Amino acid sequence: DMLKRGITLNPNVPEFYTNIAYALSRMHKHEESIPYYKKAIEIKPDHYKSLFDLGLVYLRLGDFAQGWKLHEYRNYRPAPENFSDRYLQGKLPRWDGNPESLRGKKVFVSKEQGFGDGMQFFRYVEPLSKIASHVTFSCEPYLKKLFEASNIWDNVTITDDFENVEPHDVWLYQMSLP
Repeated sequence: DMLKRGITLNPNVPEFYTNIAYALSRMHKHEESIPYYKKAIEIKPDHYKSLFDLGLVYLRLGDFAQGWKLHEYRNYRPAPENFSDRYLQGKLPRWDGNPESLRGKKVFVSKEQGFGDGMQFFRYVEPLSKIASHVTFSCEPYLKKLFEASNIWDNVTITDDFENVEPHDVWLYQMSLP
């Protein structure tokens, strides 16, 4: 109610709409949240929080094409200090999002968040290994043995070393694989 009151006082504040949408989404009213996210984006087309959060709503609703596309807006927020991109920035070019641009390339897949995400997104190594000439999949040190034991592809290397990254054509986050 407070946020809706804010809209009546100043309808051009995207955060009012985003926060209403977020609250609706948390109450599992995903469809009801979409117009509020879209209004925030209409007011400010580069409102990254709204774009990212709308992507999560689409993923929850099963619209994977829209959801994964908007999920990439998570990268517009500053990364926490322990994200691996601090080791990769300036050393390797970042993937442009086009799957065809990975064909025949040497690809470094960077860990992103935690153990669960590493285990969840390791399954995407197989389709990537069929496109790329070589894949280096980075992970937490405690997951390295598990992934090495699961690695059945000749062109895949598992690493937990982020400081000594050899040259690759491109890098991307694990959660960008879908």
